[in-house]
Amino acid sequence: MAIQSVSKAPLNNYVNNLNSAQKTQRPQNIANDVAQAGQTTGNNAAAAPTRTADRVELSAQAKALSAQRNTATDQVNAPQDANRAVYVQSIKQRVQAGTYTVDNARLANAVMKDVLNNMG
Repeated sequence: MAIQSVSKAPLNNYVNNLNSAQKTQRPQNIANDVAQAGQTTGNNAAAAPTRTADRVELSAQAKALSAQRNTATDQVNAPQDANRAVYVQSIKQRVQAGTYTVDNARLANAVMKDVLNNMG
């Protein structure tokens, strides 16, 4: 198996062009140098492979599984969301009525726990 050598000329051209070209010329110089960099030298020189954009295609089965998972997740979270909405609504009513009070000791403990957890 023969090892093909890669010419350093395109890289040198790129560096020289980058240093001397004006900003408006640089994108074209980079494109030319990148195209040249894929070329090899030697008796068995092969043409540079053409590049195509990457893409992903999901099968119909993968799409169906994703839809099922999303539906199942929504069904699991729905009761929690409903309970939370009821809880928040009850607090709103108590705040508006002026009957909502805060347990200062419980609040202080929660703040201290948060501070200690975030220290280390």
